[in-house]
Amino acid sequence: AAALADFDADPVVLEELLEPLTQYSLIRLDAQNDAYSIHRLVQAVVRDRFNAEARSNWIENLLQALIASYPPFDSTMTDKQYVQFMLRWDRLLSHVRELARWRPPEENDWAILLGNMSFFLKLKGAYAESILWTKRSLEIREKQLGPEHPSTATSLNNLAVLRYHQERYGESELLLLQALKIRYQRLGAEHPNTGSTFNSLYSLIAKTVESDRIQDLSDHPMTQNILQQLQQANNTPS
Repeated sequence: AAALADFDADPVVLEELLEPLTQYSLIRLDAQNDAYSIHRLVQAVVRDRFNAEARSNWIENLLQALIASYPPFDSTMTDKQYVQFMLRWDRLLSHVRELARWRPPEENDWAILLGNMSFFLKLKGAYAESILWTKRSLEIREKQLGPEHPSTATSLNNLAVLRYHQERYGESELLLLQALKIRYQRLGAEHPNTGSTFNSLYSLIAKTVESDRIQDLSDHPMTQNILQQLQQANNTPS
């Protein structure tokens, strides 16, 4: 342990230090991905020896390591870069799930990580699990930051998008209206996030018109105003 603590970040040195453990299959090196995995039994033994302070430190260190490791999404990625992005997130997913099992402190860093994991799961089409973690992120932000905080609005917006993909348009609309209200009040009408949520609401209402689902919508003034605009545009002769 002392040797590992003092190693100078040279991968060759690290490989030499871990070599005795790899011989007994206690650690498996993954040179291609610059990573290594520890046998589950070794993990279990180490965790069983944690006292309260060690457990708390382990949770915090893992949380910060995962936050530092998650790859940012870039809409301009090539197909190859996108595949690499998804593979990297896939490797992190099991660690985030394990961290969740250990119940980290309900603070904003954990909410951020849950939000990013939810985004990745949405890209995979795993909407049920994505919704689970988006709701958890929302609960933490409402508790820690308050129901009117812009970050809370982000979680509301993300949950609305997931409900849209599930074709639960009524729920999506109400969540978008809630997020839009917060962003108007806290960020202003000209802020890009406010505009993004408004555009999402507009697209949602347009989708209900297209799919003959306007009965799913509420009688909220903004919704009804957008709906009226869309219906008038559809009735205008070309």
